[in-house]
Amino acid sequence: MQEVFLKVWQQPEVFAEYRGSLCGFLAVVARNRSIDRILGGRRFENIDDLQLANTVGMGDVAEREMMLAKVRSVMETKAPDQRQAVKTRIRSALISIRKALDVLA
Repeated sequence: MQEVFLKVWQQPEVFAEYRGSLCGFLAVVARNRSIDRILGGRRFENIDDLQLANTVGMGDVAEREMMLAKVRSVMETKAPDQRQAVKTRIRSALISIRKALDVLA
């Protein structure tokens, strides 16, 4: 995933907002990078010879995007200090979850 963000950071002009969302663009870049790694320099005569596992249902992605849009619209109605407070609480909760998962691992 780091490679995806690095590529976008180095070449921000490749993102065209009129073609879709940033999330969708990042997904395509990640997919293309995954294909490059799977191929490892090999070429296929027929694209059907390449098998990729898709573990993410597109319905789930669409539902997540709709939920994020709702959250963004609600956050835009809040004052800047309220938005920052919410972000800080979420960040703290995620850090706590990460620490708990590290203990379990």
